[in-house]
Amino acid sequence: MSNFEFIKISTKSLSILFIFGSIKILAFNNCYRLKEIILPKSIESIDEFAFSNLKNLKVIYEGSKEEWNLIKIDKNAFEKD
Repeated sequence: MSNFEFIKISTKSLSILFIFGSIKILAFNNCYRLKEIILPKSIESIDEFAFSNLKNLKVIYEGSKEEWNLIKIDKNAFEKD
């Protein structure tokens, strides 16, 4: 999501149809209303703190578990405060 940062989000569920590359640092940080996100198979990486401070976030991945394990996910990508 090339250097794009979401400041506020008013929906509880978000489906990303296509990502070429990564979800950048702090992209969804503090989007407290976001409870569910659907990630496409095209995602390659999730940067640090991309989904930080989202306590009950449900992540749905459209690919297989094997494909999920190939995604470069920063250890702090889903950091909870």
